[in-house]
Amino acid sequence: MSPRPEASGDPQPVAATRDTYIGLEPPGRPGETDVGATEYLFEQITRKLARTPATFAGTSGLDGAGNGNGDGDEPLNPAIPAGYAFLAQFAIHDLLRQGAEADLGDGADRRLLRTRPLALETLYGHGPAMQAGCYASAPGLRTDRHAEFPATRFRLAPADIGIGRATVEDGKCPVSIPLIADARNDDNAILSQFTALFQRVHNRAMDRLDHGRAAESPQASAMNFAVVRAALTHVYRRILRHDLLARLLDPTVRAYFEARHRAPAGPAGPGCATAADLAHAALRLGHAMIRARYCLSPDEPDSTPLHDILLHTPDRAPARPPSERDRPVAWGDFFDLPAGRRPQPSRRLSPALAEPLWDETLFPPPAPHKPAGLAYRDLLRCTVSGVHRIDALCARARKAYPDLAEASPWLGDTALRHDAMRLWIRSEPDVDFGEMEEGLVQNPPPVLYYLIEAAVATGGRTFGPLASLIVAESIFGILDAHPEAPSNSVVASEAAKVIFGTTVPRTMPELVLWLDDTGSAAP
Repeated sequence: MSPRPEASGDPQPVAATRDTYIGLEPPGRPGETDVGATEYLFEQITRKLARTPATFAGTSGLDGAGNGNGDGDEPLNPAIPAGYAFLAQFAIHDLLRQGAEADLGDGADRRLLRTRPLALETLYGHGPAMQAGCYASAPGLRTDRHAEFPATRFRLAPADIGIGRATVEDGKCPVSIPLIADARNDDNAILSQFTALFQRVHNRAMDRLDHGRAAESPQASAMNFAVVRAALTHVYRRILRHDLLARLLDPTVRAYFEARHRAPAGPAGPGCATAADLAHAALRLGHAMIRARYCLSPDEPDSTPLHDILLHTPDRAPARPPSERDRPVAWGDFFDLPAGRRPQPSRRLSPALAEPLWDETLFPPPAPHKPAGLAYRDLLRCTVSGVHRIDALCARARKAYPDLAEASPWLGDTALRHDAMRLWIRSEPDVDFGEMEEGLVQNPPPVLYYLIEAAVATGGRTFGPLASLIVAESIFGILDAHPEAPSNSVVASEAAKVIFGTTVPRTMPELVLWLDDTGSAAP
């Protein structure tokens, strides 16, 4: 049996209820966190996540070598092409306000979410008047009239090879500053190019609405911008509903919430999850979808290591010249385009992460002598952010959605959930949890449970039932409750028809093809 250290300091009380996950509690002192014991448990979990094969349990025998352009030892998921991991990251930035990553307070705190979530604020920000550096004037305006017209196009790199950038001198090393509304969208090279893809769609739509000419007046130019923004937001929300969620969610859960969407509106129930359950636990599953390598272009002889893709930002690679930060991406390798080659898949969802996500230079330890990488950070986040315990969430789900709970045994069968935890714990006997094992089975860190649930319940093809419920409850609720700009969904849908024609895109391949038909989807 592995030794367990004494608690490092006195147990620290947190603002929690008995429904809140706070890690291990000291005997006789419920509602407090045994800090030393919890840290030791998380260190053991992190060791096991690093050592347990990704093909454990429900994912064994699944597609691996020869499926896409990844390494042969990565369990891959052809049901979710690689591009959807980056669409999901982009959508998360559009859901959570900037700074929400550091907001680990009350789990019911709605300040985690943007004021208008999923309305493309992550792309448009506060608009040209407030964030002028992100925008450029329309082509064709006379120099003496530039000041009269609002800037209505996104500022892109030369030849549209990526997002716009400004370079400033910082001593001997020039620093590249992304000219985008949400700096998080320059977190890695692929996400940066995905943001530029949406920017090019906007610019192309403005060109179509202007019919290749400058607008007749500043007022007409501003109106055209509003119409394009409404149209693109409408398309984006269609893609989230019909493409992204259709691929990520457990089919039973998705069908249930789609049926609720089509049913006549009634009084909204209390639901079962909070913004913290979504932001600090369920959405963390996206880390498990990231591959170790990506093919960015069919012209490249070798795939690009994820480490190089993450070494994209000035913070991570300050010496890299700005001219080398933007690498064109062939979207046919990321989305299933008609008559194209088969896109590379994402990783299957399981309690395992790609090797670069353990890199201590990219993701250093949060404290001396603690594990590096994203896994340990995600475990700590669960403990201090006010997320619900798994058993509490399932109880709330059974009360809020009894029909769904009856259809999905993972929401109602405690023994089934405990057996899945034991299956993972015992799949790598070299990591011994000792006397903590039963507590881990009965009260697992939520982010760990969601990974195991996905692997065992769905074979890693989609999120598991409980994680799917949390995402569906939140995202469908937002999409149904907040009509698109400028005034309502009817106006937005009509604006989309003006821009995109009678066949309005509802998937990423359709959007990429529209851009390709009207100009160029690839730089």
